[in-house]
Amino acid sequence: MKLMKKLIPCLLVCMLALTAVLGASAENTVSGNDVLAQLNGQTMTFSSGVGAWSTELQFGENGSFSGLYHDSEMGEDAEEYPNGTVYGCLFHGTLSDPEQVDTNTWKLHVSLTADEGQVPETIEDGIRYVTTDPYGLKDGQDVILYLPGTPVAGLPEELLFWTHLREYDANYTELPFHVIWNESGESGFVGEMPGTMVGMMNPWAEVSAEELAERTGCRFGLPEGAEDVRCFVLNGGEMAEMQFTLNGCRLTARIAAAAAFTDISGMYYAWTSTEAFNVAQCPAVIWTAPAEEGQAQVCLWYDAVPGLMYSVSACGDACPDLKTVAEALYIPAQTEAE
Repeated sequence: MKLMKKLIPCLLVCMLALTAVLGASAENTVSGNDVLAQLNGQTMTFSSGVGAWSTELQFGENGSFSGLYHDSEMGEDAEEYPNGTVYGCLFHGTLSDPEQVDTNTWKLHVSLTADEGQVPETIEDGIRYVTTDPYGLKDGQDVILYLPGTPVAGLPEELLFWTHLREYDANYTELPFHVIWNESGESGFVGEMPGTMVGMMNPWAEVSAEELAERTGCRFGLPEGAEDVRCFVLNGGEMAEMQFTLNGCRLTARIAAAAAFTDISGMYYAWTSTEAFNVAQCPAVIWTAPAEEGQAQVCLWYDAVPGLMYSVSACGDACPDLKTVAEALYIPAQTEAE
């Protein structure tokens, strides 16, 4: 009897402790539907980070998404399409059948369908448009979803490359955003930082014009009347950027080393017209497209001697003449920083 009296309090303590643990586990349990709900409203991007190409997924309810893939290859030209080739597609799909791997990791199944009305290939305004499969995802495959808070240690190096985490801050120990990892294709789609409206953290550092030249070896000319001028460098120094206002319109100019003519503007539109010309001795093109802000425009030109690609872009109803702006921005015979 004395033994029973001693055991009863111990059993009660153990039962209370077990109840507390089970209750906490129930509170921390995340269902597959909860995980899919976290993606609702997010845009997730698979991109090099410098604007030449990207695949974007815009998520809705229950894992559904619409997608856009765009890749401009200005070096792929011919007599029939002197202004290059644009690969791309519009598509939609669903992530389904969530299966939990561990606390921060889920396996999901991909279903993809191309949007109707896309032609396999056409040439318009000197540009060849080719409809292709989206880069980074395939129908019927499984992908891994990593939740915010996933420890960085142990993640595949290829995945960390696409997150660009080390470009922003090498001290991150946990993922600050959702990441969809396609292991078979070694492609990573990066979600939005909490409390922001962008798909990835900003990899650009604001610098003075002098520091920009020191870090990249590149300089911009300044168009007459330019105001509110700000300079930026992509972490690592691989691209220079200058933002400024001219006649009430905000413009963005970029310079980056390149082996051939390519799109570094980071502007993703269904371009409806193009015009070829020269900036000094450099082959150039202007693209235009309708946009919510009025009209989107980008001017691209390539200086083959130092191997530098240039762009200047703007959106609005009253943008200045980009030919004139490009000529003012261009400074010949630039070389890369040592």
